[in-house]
Amino acid sequence: MRSGDIVCTVRAQNRSMEPLVDVLIDPWYPPGYTSDALPMLPRLEPDEVANIRIPLRIDIGGPREGPSSNSTPARRGGKKHTT
Repeated sequence: MRSGDIVCTVRAQNRSMEPLVDVLIDPWYPPGYTSDALPMLPRLEPDEVANIRIPLRIDIGGPREGPSSNSTPARRGGKKHTT
């Protein structure tokens, strides 16, 4: 399978009464799958729905650090970020 043949489709809806600005979409990927970048929505109006397609690739080399490594603490049980 070639890179880019697998796509993650995300549906994001703003259910608040306020517009959302600079929304970073960070979906969960199964182990071994990564993306090169995480999409950001510049603005999402109240009750607006966005459908985002994110091309995935299979990471044969195992886990790695980066924006698509799904390392958010608590939510995914990954590493804790330190500043």
